Amino acid sequence: MDDSPIPDVDLTPVTVHGDILMKRDDQFVLHGVNGSKVMQALAILDSTQRGGIVGYGGRRSNTAAAMAAAARERGAACHFWAPSGAMTPELQKAIDLGATVNQVKPGYLSNCRAQAAKYADFHGLPCGLVYDSAIDAVAAQVRSLLDTPPTRIVVASGGYVLLSGIVLGLRAYELPIPVLSVSVGGSHPPMAHYLGKRVNDPLVEHVSPDLPYEEAAQETQYDGVRLDPFYEAKCIPFLEPGDLLWNSGIRTWSPE
Repeated sequence: MDDSPIPDVDLTPVTVHGDILMKRDDQFVLHGVNGSKVMQALAILDSTQRGGIVGYGGRRSNTAAAMAAAARERGAACHFWAPSGAMTPELQKAIDLGATVNQVKPGYLSNCRAQAAKYADFHGLPCGLVYDSAIDAVAAQVRSLLDTPPTRIVVASGGYVLLSGIVLGLRAYELPIPVLSVSVGGSHPPMAHYLGKRVNDPLVEHVSPDLPYEEAAQETQYDGVRLDPFYEAKCIPFLEPGDLLWNSGIRTWSPE
């Protein structure tokens, strides 16, 4: 993974908001879904060429819609596993884009992950977002910071693929910028093991917001930019002058 080439990609913009910068992955949009995870899923589909992608996550996870949008763009199939329970806008968006959503009992993330992995293994499809190609796609976006490097990068971390890509990009482009990782998601043991070398990089400091993943932040805008209530909005209390907030995407629907 450390020797993966950094691809040449179209860069999302960096915008100025008072005394901070913002990396605008939310402006990368496919089929009404935006953000870093769409780019990651596209990169996986392009690198594996398997005609489909498999995912898993919570009922409020935006991974399902991101994978579904990427799959639709590439004419591929998308299969997603989530806990049983009431339908959420996130899962419904994925279904509307043609994904097959499987809700399972018991609804532990470990069970969803296991069932998704079993299906992916049987059908020879990529499972999840922890792939070199997805990490490389994020790393390539760091190039947009070369002209105006921030004092610090602040990023909301769920599964740590985004964080790992940012660290890889900083190393590749020789930018010794510290990173504040605001851990908004639950634990992901396989991801932590696979990405540990980068997640635990000396550049990275980890903090946790007061709110659990399932609870949306009350303040969801920064200088007129809407932020995802479960991710970037929880970074607002940690922002300092000179920071860059990595905006990984905003759900195009309102949380319940």
